[in-house]
Amino acid sequence: MAALSSAEPTTRPRAPLPAGRAGRPPDRATSLAASLRGLAAQERRQSARLARSAVDAVGYGALLLASMSVAADAYADAVSGGSGSINAPSTGPHTAMPSLSDLAALQSVVRQLHAVIYGYQLALGRLSAFTPKGRRALRTLAARRRLRDRLVESLVSRGAVVPAAAGAYVPPVQPTSAGRSATLIRRIEVAFQPYCGVWLASAARVEDRRLALATLAGTVAEARSWGAATGPWPGWRD
Repeated sequence: MAALSSAEPTTRPRAPLPAGRAGRPPDRATSLAASLRGLAAQERRQSARLARSAVDAVGYGALLLASMSVAADAYADAVSGGSGSINAPSTGPHTAMPSLSDLAALQSVVRQLHAVIYGYQLALGRLSAFTPKGRRALRTLAARRRLRDRLVESLVSRGAVVPAAAGAYVPPVQPTSAGRSATLIRRIEVAFQPYCGVWLASAARVEDRRLALATLAGTVAEARSWGAATGPWPGWRD
């Protein structure tokens, strides 16, 4: 628990944990459920601290803090019995993240949002609007459209080129059933996360980093709601 008390994860806690007899933590008759609730609360508090630090940071240092913030939320959800699971850290080679300008990263996100929206529209052909999954997909589609329109307005106001949507996209999964539609949405949400990460790392303004962080956190949560596992570094390519 002491490791969760600082917003700087590389800082070793200086204050020792409360000790009982013989220097051991005091024994308490605490149920497993209460312990898990306490752990989840600690993770959420740490997530909030890291998020504030991420918004004030710049470059890939901002993404590092944001990634830990989003992961802490996922851990809290996992120990609270939420959907999805947690993947173990990869030990293989990692893919380098690109270095983009503020506007180039924003344009990249808009391009991906065009594809995300197209994929959701395909998936909804097999998801009834009268089911929980169908309603959730419709809400997320509406949110993705609002985000795209907001970012398009930002590009226009800054005199930048707005990427156009392609005529069609090739989905990684053909949504021929409700189950395959759910798989398609899960894969879309997972694939979108690194673009949010690059956007956050490239954002020059605090308000843009705040929006990018909120988008990354929302995308990870959405992917988990469709059964995706959360990796230890959300927003990075691997």
